Amino acid sequence: MKCSDFNQLIQSFTEDTLEEEYYDSFVRHARECSECMDELEIHYMIRVGLERMEDESTKSFDLKEELKNQLLKYERLADMRFKRKVYHTVTIVIAEICIIINVIQMLYL
Repeated sequence: MKCSDFNQLIQSFTEDTLEEEYYDSFVRHARECSECMDELEIHYMIRVGLERMEDESTKSFDLKEELKNQLLKYERLADMRFKRKVYHTVTIVIAEICIIINVIQMLYL
């Protein structure tokens, strides 16, 4: 992912509306690019901090830790998405093999 693409997705991430297809590349880029991670931290802290002040929340203000947890959440979601794709593909392949076996059996019976 390019930095420009990453920066366009920051708002979706901070609003927890990032589309599933970007989970993995967004998290990976955040971990690999310190400049983008700094930008993400700033946006996250501003958005969540202002939200807490408006709500007069007594919740902790350890926003760096919360951002870290949010990134972990998306990392896990990306992993689950990958596994679903693999399971789906394996299921289709197994179904196709079963169909082929059935066709072969029908031809020889």
